[in-house]
Formats: sequence, C-alpha cells, structure tokens
Amino acid sequence: MIKEVGIIANVRKAGVAKVIKDLIGWLDRKGIAVLLDNGLSSLCRESGRKPDNLFPSEELVRRSDLIVALGGDGTILSAARIAGPYATPVLGVNLGSLGFLAQIGPDQLEQGLERTLAGDYRIERRMILKASKGDETFFALNEILIERGASPRLIRIEVNTEEGLINRYMADGLIVSTPTGSTGHSLSAGGPIVHPGMDAIILTPVCPHSLSLRPLILPADTALEVEVESDRPPVMLIADGQKGCDLESGERVAIKKAPHTANLIDLHGKPFYDVLRVRLRWGGSYKG
Repeated sequence: MIKEVGIIANVRKAGVAKVIKDLIGWLDRKGIAVLLDNGLSSLCRESGRKPDNLFPSEELVRRSDLIVALGGDGTILSAARIAGPYATPVLGVNLGSLGFLAQIGPDQLEQGLERTLAGDYRIERRMILKASKGDETFFALNEILIERGASPRLIRIEVNTEEGLINRYMADGLIVSTPTGSTGHSLSAGGPIVHPGMDAIILTPVCPHSLSLRPLILPADTALEVEVESDRPPVMLIADGQKGCDLESGERVAIKKAPHTANLIDLHGKPFYDVLRVRLRWGGSYKG
C-alpha cells in the first residue's frame, strides 16, 4: 500500500512548478504523505511547504513507497539509480523531449497515479552497472563512459575479464552500456539496440582508430577490468552523464552488473518495439 510518495524533479523544466503544486494538492486530497527532494527547496518555499517535507535524495527514496520523477530521461535516470538499492519503484513523468524512460506526460499524471494506487501496473526491473575505482563506487542505469576528457589525443583502453584480454582500444573513449542504455549514448556511437528485458553488457568504442573495432555484447555476469593510458591525463569516468571521477594514466576500473535493479513502473504494457518506432521515428514514408 502506498502511504508516502517522494517527488524528484528537474526544476529547470518549463511548467514544473505548476505540475508539482497540482500533484501535491492531489496527493493531499488522497491522504498520502508527500516527501520532497532537497533539490526542490526553492519551489518548496514558494509553495509554503514546511521544511520538514524536504529530504536528501537517499533518505527520500528510503522513506517513500513510490517515487514520482518529473523531467526528462536524465531526471528519471538519476531517480532510478538512487532508488535501486532500496527497491523503491519509480514512475517517470516526461517534461522533456525524447522520453524513452517516461511512462506518461503531466496531463496523464492523475490518471496514472490512480492506476498505480490501485495496483494496476507492472514493474520493469532494469539492469544496473557498478563501477569501482579504489574506494569510489558509481552506479549507472544507462552507461559508464570512459573518455579522453580535455586531451585532444586518443587514449589507450585495455579491457580484460576473468578469461583474459578482450581488446585494446585506441579511441576517444569506451562506452560500457546496459540494454536500457543501448538507445542512448551507445546508439549514437554506433552500438546495437538491445531489448531492455535482457541482461547484457555492451562495449561500444567511441571513434576508434581502426575500421575493424566493432561493438561487442557480453553476458551480464562478465566482470570487466578496464585500464586506461593517456599522454595527457586525467581521463574521465562518467556514470549516466551525471556522476564521475578522474582517472590517471595506468589506473584501473572494475565494472560489473550491480546486485540490485532499477524498478520502473510500467502502466501501458507497450511492446518495446512500439516505443522504438515512435521515439526513433521508424516506418516513416520515403515518398518524395
């Protein structure tokens, strides 16, 4: 039973303040407690909400029975990544443009929440990656990117598994992607589209200095060790385009499947291929 709903939002999106105000009013009328992410403090002051409704992101997802993420795919990625360890489900509301992860728009929010409260939905459990460098750990629902940073030169990237060497890349970078992330940065770099219901790891080189280097799909239980070399460090590690760290030449990163998943609420039950056709505009007319 859903008793507390946490709200995470991108405050830079047009119209988000009204959407949050209407959402809070609707939840109040339903007798459901509203918890707001600390990032909404300015909107909280404007709406007159009490400061005790504001929480750091991790505490918010731990306390909530449901997270409503308002924004584009970046906002939903962030919410799902934080909520994953606590198995808190996330309902994505699209205030952006492409919206691969969003289920509904703001005009469908109340209807979507009615169905969610009634239990009329299913959970999509999406694979997450874990990247570790020393004491630092990063989780990614889309991808881990290792790239050359500010250096104009190619970097050398060596990728090994328990079975030995996979490859040595001379490239601008390397994308280690989940199936969810296969329609993101990896796709732009020439990677394959992989159904998000699968568990797999995708290696997609970014501008490799070789015509023979192609993306590679690995079993999800593959544990990777990635070593970087650069004439002009630092190299950058970036998780989902949001979190990351610098890598010095010779440093190694361990990347593997995380022990938890991202739990996304699915209200429509649409086949993934329907989403692809709409979002990527497949099947259009080629007539002049």
